[in-house]
Amino acid sequence: MRRITFILVFIFAFSILLNGQNVDNIVFHSDYEKTNFYQFVKGEHAQLLDLQLMVDENVSSTAAKDYHNKFEALVVEAKEKLDKINSDQRYLSWLFYRVHRKVLKNYVQYSPLAQVFETGDYDCLSATTLYALLLNELGFKTKVVETNYHIYLEVLTADTKYLIESTDALNGFVYNQLEIDKRLAEYDAKNNSASTSEYAFNAKIHDAVDLNKLIGLQYYNRAVYTFNNGNILPTLDLLEKSTVFYHSERIVEFGIVLAQAIMDDKSLDDEIKSVSINRVGSFIKAKDIVASR
Repeated sequence: MRRITFILVFIFAFSILLNGQNVDNIVFHSDYEKTNFYQFVKGEHAQLLDLQLMVDENVSSTAAKDYHNKFEALVVEAKEKLDKINSDQRYLSWLFYRVHRKVLKNYVQYSPLAQVFETGDYDCLSATTLYALLLNELGFKTKVVETNYHIYLEVLTADTKYLIESTDALNGFVYNQLEIDKRLAEYDAKNNSASTSEYAFNAKIHDAVDLNKLIGLQYYNRAVYTFNNGNILPTLDLLEKSTVFYHSERIVEFGIVLAQAIMDDKSLDDEIKSVSINRVGSFIKAKDIVASR
């Protein structure tokens, strides 16, 4: 089997990455998160899996070791199978359905990656992240694409593109090029249509994201989940951290929504509101704030 080795290299351009933020003032929910977060920011070695797991406030260093063991077991099994199947298509098909049978059990919106290992609960982001991490370990070149309401994965070999739709347990591995084109067109159509059940973004998002940016999206998803549960200030902590990894249009829009929620929250005194609004402003560029919000 011909494989394209994909090596993820961290490139730290601090003036761009941090966008003027003082990371020393960031609020962390655990020592495990703080350690891995600062390793990333300082350009020190940090495990890709740890950077994804640290987002979840329920994950300790002890729990993370267990999740590492489970992930490594998947990698070992997948590598053993890789030597026995001499077709990219057949191998990727096996891998997709094996992961679903063994790990991905129940679709639950806003399930973080740790929940995948703990209970088998997953959503499109956590499941796609798992596949991306696995394929990275196996030497495949991948392209993760986020849209306004979804995220999907392409696997790129020397002469073929495959699509992995992580939430479709029955037909989520797509190798037929016409079917791939059809699915991509469906993603575009949904991206350009108004949703009555989800927040309608002003921006139209259809961007490739790397594994670092996936960390930012994990923080973003956790922030949305926390916001929906009425926890305003913890939402601010999460959204602030998300921008260190990925300063995207969706995060800017959510920051504006969050700022308005802070101003409207009668349980917060004026001093807390002022400090919180200033924190939002520190990760949203002035040119991105629209007067209509």
